[in-house]
Amino acid sequence: MNTKRLPKPFMLKCFTFVFLLWAFCLECSAQNETGWQGMKELYKDSRLTVEIDYYYSKNSCQNGKQFKYKLRVSGDQPSAPTFLNWTMDYIDCNGNVYFQKNSIEIWKKEGGIVDQMVIESMDYMFTATSMENPFYDVSLSSKRVYGSGIKVTTVSKEAIGIDGVKDLYLGEATQLTVKGGLLGIGGEWVWYEGDCGGNKIGTGKSITVTPGGTSKFYVRAEGKNNITNCAQATVNVDKRSKPPTSIMAHSNICLGDNALLTVGGGSLGAGADWIWYEGSCGVKRVGQGKSISVKPKGPTTYYVRAEGELNTTECVQLTINTYDKSIAPSAIVSEGGPEICKGQQIKLKVTGGNLSSDGKWVWYSGSCGGTAVGTGPVMVFSPMTTTTYHVQGEGYCNSTSCVSLTVVVNERSEKPDRILAPTTVYKGNKIELTVAGGKLGEGAEWKWFKGTSGSGSLLGSGASIVVNPRKVTNYYVKAVSPCGETENASVLIDPVKSHYFDKIYSKRPNKFLHLGYGFGVEMIQYAEYSKFSTEGNTSAGINYNPSNVSIQGLGLKGEFVFHPIMKEFFSLGLISSFSLGTTPLVFSNGEGERSSGGAFKEEYFYTKLNVGGELAIGIKPVKFLMKAARSFQGNDYKIQFTTNGMSSPKYLFRRSVSQETIGFGLRLGSYAGKGGSGRGNNLDLTYNLTRDAGGKSGAWKSGGALSWWIHSAIKLQMEAMLNPSESPDNPSSNSYKNACWQLSLIFNRNRFY
Repeated sequence: MNTKRLPKPFMLKCFTFVFLLWAFCLECSAQNETGWQGMKELYKDSRLTVEIDYYYSKNSCQNGKQFKYKLRVSGDQPSAPTFLNWTMDYIDCNGNVYFQKNSIEIWKKEGGIVDQMVIESMDYMFTATSMENPFYDVSLSSKRVYGSGIKVTTVSKEAIGIDGVKDLYLGEATQLTVKGGLLGIGGEWVWYEGDCGGNKIGTGKSITVTPGGTSKFYVRAEGKNNITNCAQATVNVDKRSKPPTSIMAHSNICLGDNALLTVGGGSLGAGADWIWYEGSCGVKRVGQGKSISVKPKGPTTYYVRAEGELNTTECVQLTINTYDKSIAPSAIVSEGGPEICKGQQIKLKVTGGNLSSDGKWVWYSGSCGGTAVGTGPVMVFSPMTTTTYHVQGEGYCNSTSCVSLTVVVNERSEKPDRILAPTTVYKGNKIELTVAGGKLGEGAEWKWFKGTSGSGSLLGSGASIVVNPRKVTNYYVKAVSPCGETENASVLIDPVKSHYFDKIYSKRPNKFLHLGYGFGVEMIQYAEYSKFSTEGNTSAGINYNPSNVSIQGLGLKGEFVFHPIMKEFFSLGLISSFSLGTTPLVFSNGEGERSSGGAFKEEYFYTKLNVGGELAIGIKPVKFLMKAARSFQGNDYKIQFTTNGMSSPKYLFRRSVSQETIGFGLRLGSYAGKGGSGRGNNLDLTYNLTRDAGGKSGAWKSGGALSWWIHSAIKLQMEAMLNPSESPDNPSSNSYKNACWQLSLIFNRNRFY
């Protein structure tokens, strides 16, 4: 047999081609591995070495981990701006070759030696299906170099595999995707089922298939420049049923409604269908198919499973809960009524209606369904303003209509600041008192009282009130309402005596009029040297010798005083009085015992009128006083003695006397009182001369008087006059028994005080 040997150069070329093909396949196999690939030298010179390491991902285009790189630098770093630039190629998610120029900074200002310094950054990440060329065109430069884009290739490169789920149940679909490879100009991925180039089932990077049994699928790049070899994947199909994962339905329904139950997940095998049960799995069958409609009368558990020729799966279950509907309430009630005071709480309660098993009473303020403020049959609120509350029953099946109640919040009153009153108040004059400050709340009014705060008597209501104080009185006012009472504001009114001449007598220190009257009691003694007459059944008409007549009396006295002018330095007044009285023994019927033995009985009645005037000149503490008066006194006196059972005649003394008196002395004290605004207080001391008036005028008789006078209050007077003896033989004729005296106590009032 003639055998022809091949030339050596041709054999060398064949060996070289086979070696390169093996190296390429080895590289492709290495690219299929995920994770860091290991450091490789990127750049090296006499001073500096830079290495690079890539991280490969198998699902970068499916939102998995991204491709990335990091660098490691060793040696002497430059001190001038220096950048390492290089280019890499990778296959993007659309199957295109994509180039990217990268640049890193490898210098620092101070320079210096570094040992395996690692450089990483988030900027060093990218999305790809595979790495085509990790680096080329490596260079050092004083500037950065950037750029990227699609790299055009003329011929397609075959896929390295097919990605996707390859184990299925009957009826399930899967998406198959080209892994690796590269499309040239005008190329596309073409898919086949059964064998490569046989039954074409689609084109594109991915395809979705639903095989009826275990099948083989192929993909290759086809274009005008070349057709690559096929990549192949076998999809295994399990014809048994796959268990369902869930039952899809509304688990809560209203009583009487239908529920649609649908199988979730799983798949049916050969000759299989979905079978439904109620109560427990495999016992009470209620339906068949992907979905069924049920109408439970109460909470019910439903089950479903796949049943077929090859297998029966496990059941999945779902409990359907049923709910009834709530009935609307009839009203909201409050035990204390719908009105409260600001700051108080109010308790509101739902009445009527009925809640479903899952329902609850929900409360709102403002509007029904507006702002929720609580849940439950009873609520306690503290609104600060008038608020309308609403409540309704809410549950799964329904929300009832609302009922509402408006809670009225009454403002509380604020206490008054003070009471406005006139500066000067006169007795008997009406005045108006007015509230100042404070504030009335809802339903409140000002209430006026007099007396002790808290226990005084009610006078009336309103912002002001008219009163007529006659003595020192405390008035107070407070706000009274359903929300309670405020604190009081009070004023103490101390009225002064009113008068008829306001314009000229409005200020006490400037007063000059005095019109007074008074009533009181007095004791007197009338004495003179005279003789008695008699009456009775004894020797009538017998005349007795003159003797000292001394008669005591007890009576009532009235006084009238008018000063047309009364100033501290000058006053002029008219004084009159009238008295009437009887014996001091009036309470014992006039009977008494004599010191010498025996008894007596007397009767006495007198009247006395005194009219006079006075003039006082001086200063405030002391004044010179002059007085002049004329008096008229009538005496009707009877006395009868009894000795040893024998009665004497009745001795009679009937005499009317008219006398005139002049007096000189001092008046001590002030008309205006202490401070010029109180009661006047005076003490009069006078020396008096008195004589009988008219045609019987006789000698002047000396005497004295003392008068203590508190204006418009009290006057105490004492007067005495000695009668000269008419009998030289009687040495005791000038004793007090032969003196006229008067002692009176008068309670007086001044109409201008």
